[in-house]
Amino acid sequence: MHPIGRAVLALMAVFMVWSLVRALRTGQIFDEVRAYSLDDQPFLFSLTAAAHFLGIAFFAWLAAGGDAATFYRWMLPTVH
Repeated sequence: MHPIGRAVLALMAVFMVWSLVRALRTGQIFDEVRAYSLDDQPFLFSLTAAAHFLGIAFFAWLAAGGDAATFYRWMLPTVH
């Protein structure tokens, strides 16, 4: 992958880390146009936080030079 593309993916991962840290500190996470509060909707907050964590891992993997197929096989090793 081109170095500029890898840099963009790394910046996206950093942005997602920042938004996840902010969400964990404030107890409110934003997804698209909705906001989920840890006090009011703990399941949706946790589900959105897990999706952000998965996105962080994926973008960091791609920025480090990995490919999507290898990441998929790494996350779901028993699925063929």
